[in-house]
Formats: sequence, structure tokens, C-alpha cells
Amino acid sequence: MAINDANGSRRTVVKDCDMKKDAKNLEFTPPRLDQVRDLFERNRPEQDSLWLVRLPLFVGVGVIVLLMLTNNLALTILLWGVFLGVFGVAMWRVRWMRKLEREGMRVDELAMRRKYVEALRGAWTLLPQARRRHGLYMRMANVIAHCLGELKCYEASAEAYDQLIERLPLEGDGVKQLRVFRAIAWLMEDRLADADSALRAMRGVKDDYKGTILGATVAYAELLQCVKTFHFEEGFLLSNRLLDDIRPMGIEAGYGHALMATCCYEMSKRATGDEERAGLMEKAKTWWRNAVCLMREEHLLSRLPAEVKSGKEMFRSGA
Repeated sequence: MAINDANGSRRTVVKDCDMKKDAKNLEFTPPRLDQVRDLFERNRPEQDSLWLVRLPLFVGVGVIVLLMLTNNLALTILLWGVFLGVFGVAMWRVRWMRKLEREGMRVDELAMRRKYVEALRGAWTLLPQARRRHGLYMRMANVIAHCLGELKCYEASAEAYDQLIERLPLEGDGVKQLRVFRAIAWLMEDRLADADSALRAMRGVKDDYKGTILGATVAYAELLQCVKTFHFEEGFLLSNRLLDDIRPMGIEAGYGHALMATCCYEMSKRATGDEERAGLMEKAKTWWRNAVCLMREEHLLSRLPAEVKSGKEMFRSGA
């Protein structure tokens, strides 16, 4: 990343991702897919050797044993110097690890506060330093993928999720969650065939994980697929259980409410009778009211696909 100040000067913040600064705000230029791939390829997670991790302990124990066995003053001073040096290196390593964790928590907080550009910049910088901290590495990789998606860099976001899935050893709940997020990125990128294959592979997860964030995310992805493929009737059929299905998403369930409002609105345009049309339009307005109660309207419209935005003026007038 780089920042151009208002006077035209330039300073590098994070490589491969550009940002321009004017007098008021930051204009974000997202990283390309190849830049995201290169970041992960150059910074694959590594595992410290067990002997290397325990080396300070072995050296410390050896020095203590030698101190107990020797009476030579010069050797004693030398051994004490070695002991203090090893202790100092160990303390430095602990402090460095704590510093990385604090920085990781700061990046997580930025993402939670929807400061996606700052969070992406922090995670992009921290990822190379976290190669030997597996948990922190995965968190930062997830932040990168999430922020890219929120910034509408769906191709790069899908690539980041690919890299994450590749690096997780087991097909657990975490991997399933990442696969759903990747499918959502594919849908937003109009890679509909890839997304359909991914969601078909997740068939049954929504019921198996009902009441969890994983099940809710699958339900949201299925509804998004209906909107992106213009199968509004199929989406409308999900309305009876949608409230329960997406409730674990918290305030982000507002996105699901907005998608259902779109399905109802599109169905109303296809209705043949006035009574049916009025009923569907009222349902559309109700779903949209629920959506804007959960999230600010500008957040909804910035996140949702173009298929939803086509009816935004109608929803605003009815909200």
C-alpha cells in the first residue's frame, strides 16, 4: 500500500496495495488477485523446530550444571554471561510474541468497527511476521479475505479464502465456514457455476448446523444465490423459515432481510392480480423495514448486489 499526501508526496505503507490521500479521506485502490496470491505464496506458515524452541531451556540447564561444578572465576563469569544472554533472548522473544498478539487484536478490532481499509493494511503488514504463529497467521489471513470482500474486491477475496482453505489441515467447521464465504464471494463476482457447485457440496449443512453462525451463513448464501440468478420465487419460498435461519448472524441478518425484500418486490412485479401484487409489495416493505432496523441503509446498499439496488428507491419510500 502507499499513501499520496495532498501535496503530492508519497510514502510507502504496505507493498502491493495502493491508497491515495486527499485533504479529507483515503481513496482505496485494492490489490489485484496476483498480488494477494503472491503475498500468501511468499509468506507460507512455518513451524519452529521443537529443538530450537527448547534450546534456551537446554542451554540454561547446562549452564547451571556447569556453574555448580566449576570453581574457576573466569569460567564462572563467562557462564553467567551466557546464562544472562540466553535469558535475555528468551525474554525478548516472549515480548515480541506479545507485541504481535496485541497488534493482531488491534487489527481484529478495526475489522469489527468496519474500518476495513485500516484493518486490511494492518493484516497485510502483520501476516509476514506471523508465519510462525499459526493462530495469528490464520486470523490475519481471514481478516484480509473478509476486508477484501467488504471492500467489493471479490476476486481477491475468493483467492484469499482459497489460500486459507489450503492451509487448514482438517475439514472441520472452520473450513466449512470458509467455503461458504468463498461461495458468497463467487456469487458477488458472478462466478455462478462455481458458487453453485460449492453450495451443492454444502447441502445439509444448514439443517445440521441450525442455530449456529455456519448454518445461518449457508442460509444467507442460498438466498443470495436466488437473487443473483433471478430465481426470486425460490427465494420467496425460503421466507417462512428465514427469520430463524439467519438469526445467529446478529445485525448482519439485515442483509438477508433486504434480499428477501427484493424477492418479494420482484414477485410483486410478476403478480397478475392487484390483491396479490399489493400483498407482496407490503411484504417487501416489511422485510425492508426489518433490514434497516438492523443496519443503516447506506451499509445495506453498499454491500448488496446490483440486483437489489435496482429497487432501492421503492424500498426507501416504503420504509
